[in-house]
Formats: sequence, C-alpha cells, structure tokens
Amino acid sequence: MSKTDRLMAGRVVISRSGHDAGRYLMVLRAEPPWVYLSDGIHRRESPPKKKKILHVRLTNAFSSLIAELASEGILPEDEVIREELEKALPQLHEKNKEC
Repeated sequence: MSKTDRLMAGRVVISRSGHDAGRYLMVLRAEPPWVYLSDGIHRRESPPKKKKILHVRLTNAFSSLIAELASEGILPEDEVIREELEKALPQLHEKNKEC
C-alpha cells in the first residue's frame, strides 16, 4: 500500500518541510499530489494548508470523526480539529516510547 493510498481525511501527519516543519497536522482532504491540512491553531480550517504529499510524514494516528465529517462534505471547526489532534498525540508518544 502506497503513501498516497493511506492518506485520507482524518489521518494525522507530521510536516517535513516549510515553516510548519515538525508540527502535527490533520488531513482534511487529499487530492494527490496535494493534501489539505489543519491543526486548528496555527493553520486554521479555512483555508487549510495545501502541501505536497512528499512534504508530510504519515503517522498511525487516525480520527474517525474527521473522516466521517469529510465523507459528508462537512469541514470540521478548528475546535474539533484541535480536540482530535490532542486525542491522537498521546497514542503517538506511547508508540515512540515502545520503540
């Protein structure tokens, strides 16, 4: 399965380049070769950050709520994005400790 196949709304990624390098962001929409990202703080949902897929690193964290909203064509509010990222971050840090 390629990186493009796994990039979908709700996936948490880490920016690899640019001013937001190292930040966790939520995928709101994927249209290869682009993804539209938001963290709800620095990069708001409107307009989301447009970034090439090559410039993000996938994580295993996923928000089913964001995916569900995206499938219904609803752009989640910044507060929802922040909450979903906060839920995902402890999972990511626990997995890094195990390695």
